[in-house]
Amino acid sequence: MKKINFIPAGDSRTASSRLRVYALAGALKELGCDARINSNEFSEFLFIQKRVTLDLLEQVKSAKLAGSYIIYDIDDSGSALWFWVQPRLLFEIFCLADLITVDTPERAHWITKAAPWLECEVIPNPVDYGIRSPKAHQTNNGDDLKICWFGSSPNFQTFAPHLRVLAESPKTKIVVCGASHSDRNQFISFTNIEFIDWEPDVMELLLRESDLACLSHLGRKEDVRKSNHKMITSISYGVPAIVSNTPEYARTAHEIGALDSIFSDKKSLLECVETYRANQQRAQYLKRAQTIVWNKYSPEVCAKIFLDVITENKQNQKPTDLNSISFRPLLYPIWRWLIEDYKLEFLKNLIFSKCS
Repeated sequence: MKKINFIPAGDSRTASSRLRVYALAGALKELGCDARINSNEFSEFLFIQKRVTLDLLEQVKSAKLAGSYIIYDIDDSGSALWFWVQPRLLFEIFCLADLITVDTPERAHWITKAAPWLECEVIPNPVDYGIRSPKAHQTNNGDDLKICWFGSSPNFQTFAPHLRVLAESPKTKIVVCGASHSDRNQFISFTNIEFIDWEPDVMELLLRESDLACLSHLGRKEDVRKSNHKMITSISYGVPAIVSNTPEYARTAHEIGALDSIFSDKKSLLECVETYRANQQRAQYLKRAQTIVWNKYSPEVCAKIFLDVITENKQNQKPTDLNSISFRPLLYPIWRWLIEDYKLEFLKNLIFSKCS
């Protein structure tokens, strides 16, 4: 029985921690693993979820010397990542970790550029909010199409440009869950937009009362590395999702055979809305999508992927001598300069080959 200690960045109200730690640990327990959160006992595997402090680094060093396999998990990049870990400490944990896990292939690509000496694996985010099986589609017999968006306040900026377009569409009502009060002010003149505060308890009701979810990753270069977890959660709750033409969303739309749910501009967004205005179209979407999504992204499936990944990588583990990376304070300024735009790839690879 594998013993895994998870150290989350936040509590279960933090989306990334809920997905990358609490849901994963819960599913691993059901598979028979000894999965613990914030345990002080020795564990075969130590999983650090993005937040790093000086004290945590000392804990990681001690665990590594005692024989723990160190996994560092990242599901952010850019300014969102720097909120959780200073660049200097990110470099330190990169030099200590045995394996990096991420949520998307795009983020894995960034890691291979930022730390080419590291093993990096994609562990997809599971369906969110503790759902145990897909929910049936709810038929809307009203006149208005009910569209929802949900997420954290910083992520609202990727949806805001589309909200005005949706609000100007006839017979459409939009519910926005998670935008800050300052973000709401610019839409105060629209009577068909409702803003509600995000709470875990409201999410099932929000989704069950919605006909469509509109989700977007259009924005900064860091945004297109984001995962599809809102899309797969919406689908599992019986709500088709129309999504931006960005990597994870577009990939998932291809997987479920819903290419007509992808938008990239105002015209294609309105076309998606009209395509899925009819109950029949939404029901057909879910008939195709729900089984595919659940078979690939249920918490149990994601936990099995995680177990396979850590087992295989530990078996192929290269021994790390902590003394061999004592030169890293001198290398950090170079790394910090190189990482932003992947400058001088050959030089970086040459320098950091010593870390492996």
